[in-house]
Amino acid sequence: MSVETMKEKRFTRKIHQTGNSLTVGIPSEISEKLNLQKGEELEAIFVEGKDEIIYRKKEISYLPKGIDKEFLTVLEGVIDDYHEALLNLKDR
Repeated sequence: MSVETMKEKRFTRKIHQTGNSLTVGIPSEISEKLNLQKGEELEAIFVEGKDEIIYRKKEISYLPKGIDKEFLTVLEGVIDDYHEALLNLKDR
């Protein structure tokens, strides 16, 4: 379930238990927009006093020599735009 405002979209999720940890699922709409992949890390920020937890995609803390952040941003856009074509090429 989601509630939209001008700049944000809110989702309601149930908390589940996996082993000794509590888990919350990420809606597919969000995971697709952020291009989240299994095994990737998210940063969790607890805002005391507001009782909020904010999750955001963890940024790469280092880049290989000669690669800048702008290049990775452009590359990510190209991969998103041509995702289907790239998958078809992979399967050839």
